[in-house]
Amino acid sequence: MKTLGLVAFATFGCSIDWSLARRVPEPDESGGAGGTAGLGSAEIRCDELVPLDGAPVIDGVLESDLTLLSWLDASTPDLPPGMRVDVALAYRSDGVYFFLAVEDPTLDPPPLDALDYCGDGVELYVDDDGVIQAPPAYDTPGTMQFIVAGPRDSASASHRGQRFTFPNVPSGDSTDLGDWTSDDFVAVATARGYAVEAFVTTSDLDLDAWTLAPGGKIGWNLSFNVGGPPAAGTDECSTRTQQYHFRLANSGACTSPYCNASALCTPTLAMP
Repeated sequence: MKTLGLVAFATFGCSIDWSLARRVPEPDESGGAGGTAGLGSAEIRCDELVPLDGAPVIDGVLESDLTLLSWLDASTPDLPPGMRVDVALAYRSDGVYFFLAVEDPTLDPPPLDALDYCGDGVELYVDDDGVIQAPPAYDTPGTMQFIVAGPRDSASASHRGQRFTFPNVPSGDSTDLGDWTSDDFVAVATARGYAVEAFVTTSDLDLDAWTLAPGGKIGWNLSFNVGGPPAAGTDECSTRTQQYHFRLANSGACTSPYCNASALCTPTLAMP
């Protein structure tokens, strides 16, 4: 079990985390992130998720029919110099696709004896239908947090991940479900940092069946973990310095996506 006392470092242990999350542009009337993004007018939006043309090849290379959208860049308050994160999201009938291109001057993955979120990496959140039954708890089954650790070096791809769920229990504990054993995610080093590519499918959400179609909905969110040297933090994540969330919940004792499913975007699945 991962208690809130442990994960709270992601939001409160470093003052930058909470303020950054609150200073992300507020959603506009259509559910988007608002403002202008770093790649021309491209921006991440909550209101619609585009379809993916074909089955993705999970090799750390963006699928050819998708475009990266800006999330974090030099305009983000307190983002360390030289860092940037661009994102592509899409869906197919059998799952949800994520691609994150991270610019990072150094590779600081979580140590092998630490949890996967205690260093460079990203966190992906998916709900099967965009309907949160008993917020802030995750639907069980149906909603999941996926951690993808950044690559250890530039020579080889990394396939290190964990799954967590946040059940509706009085203790408020999240549950570590162990390694994410899917073959459909990878982290690879790039010339400017690293990339994470993932395709979340039925079994990843512990479902028996899951079919996505235009007009339907899902839930999603993202977090970005910045690694650092040992003793960078103050608790069991002493090798993580910062964490950024794409979207927070509007209310609750904890508003971050790892402990509040209301933080998820709930887009409509677009027509091909």
